Order: sequence, then structure tokens, then C-alpha cells
Amino acid sequence: MTTEELMVKGRIAFLPWVLIGQKISLLGFAFQPITLEEISAFTGPEIAEEAATAIRTHVDQAGKPVEGCTLVLRPRSAVPWDIPDNSWRRLAWAAELLAFSALAEQRFLVNPVFSPHMNAAMFRPVNHAVTAGSRFFSVFYPRRGGGLRVGGRSATNTVFQQPYQVEGTKCGRINNRLIRAILQAERMSPAVFNAVQSALDLWLLANSESPELDIASCNMLSAMSFERLMEPSETSASKLAETFSSLWARFPVRTIGSSPKIKMDNEPTWHAEQQSWPLRRKWIKELYEARSAYVHRGTRSRFRQIGMIGSTSSSQLMCFRWRSNCGWSRSVSTISMTMRSCPVEC
Repeated sequence: MTTEELMVKGRIAFLPWVLIGQKISLLGFAFQPITLEEISAFTGPEIAEEAATAIRTHVDQAGKPVEGCTLVLRPRSAVPWDIPDNSWRRLAWAAELLAFSALAEQRFLVNPVFSPHMNAAMFRPVNHAVTAGSRFFSVFYPRRGGGLRVGGRSATNTVFQQPYQVEGTKCGRINNRLIRAILQAERMSPAVFNAVQSALDLWLLANSESPELDIASCNMLSAMSFERLMEPSETSASKLAETFSSLWARFPVRTIGSSPKIKMDNEPTWHAEQQSWPLRRKWIKELYEARSAYVHRGTRSRFRQIGMIGSTSSSQLMCFRWRSNCGWSRSVSTISMTMRSCPVEC
């Protein structure tokens, strides 16, 4: 191997546990689905073998090395496959947007057999530093307050097991319009964008299906993400529900009164008012009440649960909708979120 070939080195970044259906360009990165047989087309032949070896240290739940992944590229760079450390924070944000845009289209509660089951854990990027002609590579571990890079790893002594909560790596449809909407918000309305960004971390954690988080914890995180996004004038279940419902005022409504199986709160003062409530308003109210009961360890005896939270809480999916005739108005946030997997018409 020549001296020039030995000097080929860099940090390869990829999503080992998800294979998206098509190339997605986002924040200066390209998320490119590949098989390892074709990796040289993206890295060049000088580093292809070493990159593929590093990627194959990731194995599925049967212990078989992955043969495909989503590779991260910087198309405008002289070395597109090399993702330097100073790009990592922006890449992490791009991966979060990719996860959100995929999860927002998930239909597994509507069609659990034929719709891919996804969660946020599938979209976490990793990176390994590789050098042409060397069997060793280094691994970066994110840490609280920074990170740790460990070198001297090789395929003979390194294995990364597919997480327990990632059953399959297939990815369904990705909402490109949603991605464009968020990026437009970053340019045109920083206040809206900052609200989205501050809410998204909590929402993705709630939808990671991590074994460490039970349903009540996911309820809490989901409710907190809605609260951070919408910033109601006062912190209460009723005010959050009112704010949430107002964002959807222009869309069709199915009321509690027209839904015989849906019960109102046990507290009598709510009975007359809740007859005309949209189901989505009741859903978000219950979600926040579940959050408060968990945080404060309080009783919920006066609440009436209607089955819109609980076992489905960790898969609450938000989608963003444009107010085409209002521009960037924070009163409607230009953004609203609902649960695509809601088990009843909302």
C-alpha cells in the first residue's frame, strides 16, 4: 500500500439499525441507504474495506453482522464520507428530524401487520474513525457533558448488538414536507423553530421504547413535549387542552357528545361543557393529567379515562400542519401536533 493510500482516514457516520427507503438530504447531510457491497461507490475503494469492517461490528439480534445501513454523507465536502467531530452536533439534530419525519407517518396501530414498527432508538447515529490499511478503528461514545473516543478496536474484539427495542430495521414513508416545513421555520420564524427544537428531544425520548421507560414515564415525557411546544398561558390540563384544540379549530371535529363510548370527566362541573369538546381536546387533557399524576403521585379519581392514552402512549405521533393563510403566526404556532396513531377518530 502506498503512502498516499495510508493517509486516507476519517470518521464514518451511519445509522446501523435503520435502512430508509430513499436518499434524504437534510441540513447539509445526505442520509443514504446502502448495502455494504456497494459502499466503495460512496467512500472510494481506498477505504471501503475498512469502513465495511467497522460497520459489520454491528450485529442483529441473531448475532449476524448487518449488511446494510443508512450512511451519512456530506455531499459538498471534498471527502463526503468523512464526518468530522465539529459536525456531530448538527448531524445529531438532522438525525432527530429524520426520526420525527418517519415516526410522524407511522401507521402500525392502524395496520400493525403490514406497517413497519419504528421508534426513535433506530435513528441514533454512530461514528467510527477508520484508516486505510489498518484493521483498527476507534469508537465515539457520547457522554454527559462531552464524549469519549476509544481507539484500538478491531472486528475481532468488538461487537455492537442491535438494541432490544429494535425488532426490525425497515423504515416506512418519510414526510419530506414536514422536514421542509421545520427548516423553513428555522429561517423565517426562530421563535417557532426554537419551540419545536426544545420539544422534540422529550418527544423522541418518549418514543424511543427504551426498556428503562415504562408507560407512565412515556406519558409524562409526551405531555411535557406538548407543553414546551405550545407554551400555554397557564400550566394546567384544561389550559393545555384549550390551546391544543384551538390549533385544530379549522379541521373536522368529532365531539364527545356524539361518541357514546367516550365518557366525560367524573367531576360534574365538566359535564355540560365537555359534550361539545372534540375528542382530541379530551385526549390531550387526559395525557396531561396522567403526567401530573405521575410527577406529583396524585390521585386521578375525578378524571374519566377514555382509552386514548395508556398502552399507546409511547407511540404518540405528532404531525405538523401548515396554516396556509396565516403566515408565521405564533398564536397558532403555524405548527400543531396530534397523534397519527390515535385509536379513535379525533
